[in-house]
Amino acid sequence: MGFQSNRGDAPGAPANQASSSGRPKLLLVEDDADTQMMMRIILQNDFELEVAANGAAVREAFRKHRTFDAVLMDISLHGDEDGLQLTKLIRGTSQYRELPIVALTAHASMEHQQLAIEAGCNAVLMKPAKRAKLLATLTQIIRRESDVSSAG
Repeated sequence: MGFQSNRGDAPGAPANQASSSGRPKLLLVEDDADTQMMMRIILQNDFELEVAANGAAVREAFRKHRTFDAVLMDISLHGDEDGLQLTKLIRGTSQYRELPIVALTAHASMEHQQLAIEAGCNAVLMKPAKRAKLLATLTQIIRRESDVSSAG
């Protein structure tokens, strides 16, 4: 089961130009309420933020909203699907194959980081993510994707 967007944009089109706030649109996939609150505080001034706590909410976000500029994915979600499975699902949909996905993990092992990269994440950040590192990573990855989309 893939993701569908109700926008008619070309696959992989950056969404930041269409954001009503003028800020890049970020999907935060996180099931912990405290982490959601912390991320809202850190990201609210720089990003238009949509939050999803599970796979069903992720699907709804993609169905209901325009393409996101990036996804911030907790790879250890509880429930039927974890963040690695959701990342693979996103990557398996042609429209979102190039969508930047940044993994968030509390697991410091290289094995967990490698699993995130193999699933399709573009970068991996350790929890708790420091504000400066989080913003720099998201800004860099969104800018790089925007440059690639503009060149293609």
